[in-house]
Amino acid sequence: MQTRHVFNASNTAELPDEAAAEKAEFTNEGIQSVLCIGLVSEQTLFGFIGCDCVKQARQWSQTDLLRIKLVGDMIANALKSWQYKHKLEHSQQLLIAANKELHQQAHIDSLTNIANRRQLDLVLQQELNRCARSDLPLSLILCDIDAFKLYNDSLGHQQGDLALKDVASILAKQCQREGDLAARYGGEEFAIVLSATNSQHALTFCQKLQKAIKKAAIAHPSSNIDPLLTMSFGIYTCTPDKQTTADSVLDITDKALYKAKQNGRNRIEMG
Repeated sequence: MQTRHVFNASNTAELPDEAAAEKAEFTNEGIQSVLCIGLVSEQTLFGFIGCDCVKQARQWSQTDLLRIKLVGDMIANALKSWQYKHKLEHSQQLLIAANKELHQQAHIDSLTNIANRRQLDLVLQQELNRCARSDLPLSLILCDIDAFKLYNDSLGHQQGDLALKDVASILAKQCQREGDLAARYGGEEFAIVLSATNSQHALTFCQKLQKAIKKAAIAHPSSNIDPLLTMSFGIYTCTPDKQTTADSVLDITDKALYKAKQNGRNRIEMG
């Protein structure tokens, strides 16, 4: 079987002494004749199929051998096809996982695990275009952790990273609708896209964020604003047209955030 991939025993009683164990098994089962052929894939023997006779011994003919070889080839080819399909599906799963990881690296902020600046720019422009087609308003929020440099200086950068993660999680949880997005804009600054949202609803959204941040009770012992971590917010709402760009909306919203900082921080200003 190992060399020729065939086992042909027309009379099991005539098997040689070195096949004593097999001979004894055949005798116990009343098998008088056996014909087996190997199943081979990529020049490797991985199994065999066969038939036997129990009523009487059979002198296996070339036709018998040809028939069982044909059956064996069919089985081997079917198994090869299954193995190929299995390998292909495995490769596809690896590719999907690799693409997902690549997307994560390209569009997700590695520290906070929310959208990064690149994803923000893409989604903001997409939502501006969508709202322009439907004549709907869009609101953009930029928010900044107040006195974050003092937070890092007093508590250390590791604690600062934890605070950024906590804030990102709070913001992301508030973005429940399709088209809404929370993103890390840079450093301690975050952005939120609110599609199909007017200025009043955007203001209400910011007020909810303020309450959520306060409820989190993140200590900020070095702040001259509040013993707990606070944020400043800038809002800009527009009904975009085909010429409205993400950069122009970000620029106006950034000015609203700057106004909130200039007016004492821990507040909301409209652009």
